[in-house]
Amino acid sequence: MSTFFESNFGSRNSSTFEAFKNVSDLTKPIQQHLIKVYATLATACLIAAVGSYAHISGLFLFGGGLLSFLIGFASLIGIMAFPDIPDNKNLRYGLLFNFAFMEGLSIGPLVDYALQIDYS
Repeated sequence: MSTFFESNFGSRNSSTFEAFKNVSDLTKPIQQHLIKVYATLATACLIAAVGSYAHISGLFLFGGGLLSFLIGFASLIGIMAFPDIPDNKNLRYGLLFNFAFMEGLSIGPLVDYALQIDYS
């Protein structure tokens, strides 16, 4: 039985996908770094989803709009302004998660509109 990649793209891409899943050739510090990167990315996505939910449920007076965009943009500037040193690690994480929440608030109107579409 052929796989999706073999049937659609040939067997060469299938071996590429297997190589992508194989992380045994990476050193332990690189593996630990990748775990931290993907955990941070997943957390930021989760916080953005919470921000979108906060807009949909009306938990914030200002909701998604210009103010949430400006606060998120200020957080992004703050991340760039503070150097990447161990003393600023928690501050930069806080700014990143604030940015993710504000961006979730900003896309909240779009998500709300998509949820109101009647598919029947």
